[in-house]
Amino acid sequence: MTARAPLPAVTTPEDLAAHLGVSERTLREMARALGACRMFGNKMILLEGDVQLIMEAARWGRNW
Repeated sequence: MTARAPLPAVTTPEDLAAHLGVSERTLREMARALGACRMFGNKMILLEGDVQLIMEAARWGRNW
């Protein structure tokens, strides 16, 4: 497994999905369902705390 650079303090669902190797659509749905995102019009951004919440939910294997 290749080491990846850490994510910045603010990221996008596109960048996080690519970093994790998951579907951007699934990640967006998960973020919305958890309330783990910030919306500016139709633009979604994720803060460090949002990413932590998403990762914690994924840890427990929730189906999104």
